[in-house]
Amino acid sequence: MNTPPARKLLGRNNGAAQRRKVYETPEGLETVSSDMYDVAQQRVLWEDVQFVTHHKEIGWPFVVVNGIALLFFFGMMVLMLFAPGSGWEAALVFFILGFPFLAAVLTRVLLKVDVVTVHGRRSRTAIRWTFRKAKARAAYAMIVARAHDAQRRLAQQIRMEEADYVEATTEMPELPPVAEVPEG
Repeated sequence: MNTPPARKLLGRNNGAAQRRKVYETPEGLETVSSDMYDVAQQRVLWEDVQFVTHHKEIGWPFVVVNGIALLFFFGMMVLMLFAPGSGWEAALVFFILGFPFLAAVLTRVLLKVDVVTVHGRRSRTAIRWTFRKAKARAAYAMIVARAHDAQRRLAQQIRMEEADYVEATTEMPELPPVAEVPEG
């Protein structure tokens, strides 16, 4: 019976309609994507890693959506403050309703999201961390080290195979003695 290889959850990369989990396996990184009802797996093998990036991004769709909600609630607050017959109590309610959106926008703009992207020959995967910055740096270092080790081992194996091939092809087999042809 085949057992699946041991894998460890490294991080997530979630979007509006798609959920991705990135696992570390002995062979490389495995991404499991679930998009509504479809589930797909993709791998980036350690030997195939071309380059790894670690950068920060704001994620403008998140900021825009929360900014629109913030403008709505704070706009209603201003209307309640200056509307005749309504008091500060109604404005306070809209301020309280809009405050989480303000906190979300400020947090995202100030802290940003750490993104580690791994580019392979035929595939790519990304992992995002909003708050765990040290984990993002540790994952980046681990991925670079594992890819470097795997590629070093592969290069050493290729060199050994090439040396064996060159050695095997340079040895000339003994030829049978050539019969002398009489002149005549």
